[in-house]
Amino acid sequence: MGTSSTTVSLPSDRSASALTRRERALLLGALGAVALIAWAYVAHHAAMPTGQAMSHGAADFPLLALMWVVMMAAMMLPSVV
Repeated sequence: MGTSSTTVSLPSDRSASALTRRERALLLGALGAVALIAWAYVAHHAAMPTGQAMSHGAADFPLLALMWVVMMAAMMLPSVV
């Protein structure tokens, strides 16, 4: 079999590294926002009496749906990448 040499060249300008920093900041911000929403959901249900914590009202549905979407993305997206 023949061998092929593959070289990877990185851009020399600083715009590529600045873009990477912006993407990293956006990712960390989104991760922080999701963590904050999750803690708010936990705190909301921790403040309820024991019997009431399991009953979900209409106000809880958006948080529950968001939690489900994030959970599905966290489980499914790594297999795509």
